[in-house]
Amino acid sequence: SRDLLSIDLSNNRLTGQLPVGLGDYPALNSLVLGNNTMIGTLPGDIFSETMNVFDVGINSFSGTLPPELWTVSTSLTFLNFGVNGFTGTIDPGFSNLQQLKTLVFYFNTLSGTVPSELGLMSRLNTLHFAGTRLIGGIPNEVCQLRLVASLTTLTSNCGGDNPMIQCSCCTFCFDEQATTARTRKAGKRVRRRDLASELRGERIRSAWATATHEGQETVRMNAPITRTATSPDMWSEGA
Repeated sequence: SRDLLSIDLSNNRLTGQLPVGLGDYPALNSLVLGNNTMIGTLPGDIFSETMNVFDVGINSFSGTLPPELWTVSTSLTFLNFGVNGFTGTIDPGFSNLQQLKTLVFYFNTLSGTVPSELGLMSRLNTLHFAGTRLIGGIPNEVCQLRLVASLTTLTSNCGGDNPMIQCSCCTFCFDEQATTARTRKAGKRVRRRDLASELRGERIRSAWATATHEGQETVRMNAPITRTATSPDMWSEGA
C-alpha cells in the first residue's frame, strides 16, 4: 500500500541491498532496519518529507550520506547510522534538521571535523561521534548545547593519551586504540558492533518504540535489540 507509514525489519539477519521501490511510499515516516547485515549505499529517493525515524544501525552499509537527508527529510527526529561503513564527512546541512533529537554516527569511517553548524540543533539530546575518524575538536557551538539546551549525551574519540579529537564537554570519551589493543591481546577479533555494545551507560536501541504509533500501518517482523555496556574501563570520563 502506498499509504504505508512504518516499516520495522530490525533483528532479522537480512542481507543484500535495500530493495528498489522504498521511495514509492510517500507517506512513510519510519524506516527501521537495524541489526542486520545489509550492504550497499543509501539511495536518496527513500527520504521523504514525512520521514521522522530512520535507523540502519549495525549493518554493513557504505558510501556517503545522501544530501536528501537534510534537504528533504527535515522533519526527522531520530537518525541512527551507527556501526556501518559510511565514509565522507559530516555535512553542515545536518543543521537543517531542527526537530532532530537523536543523531548517531558512531563506529563508521567518517572523516574530517565536526561542523560548528550542529550547534544550531537545539532539540538534540543524544549525539554520538565515538569510533569514527573525525579529528580536531568538538566546536564550542556544540558544547553550548550541553549548557543551554537539551543535549545530555555527547561522545567522541577524546579518550587516551593521544585523543583523536579534543572535547571539554563530552559525557564520555572513547579510547579506540586502547580498546582495540586490549581486544587483540585477548586473542579476540575486533568487531565494531562489539565495541559499540560496550558504550558505558548507553544502549544501542531500535527506534521501534518511537516509530510505532497507534493507528499506523506497521510492518514489524521482530522485537528491537538492546545492548548494554560491559567494559567501563574503555571509557574515560568527560566534563
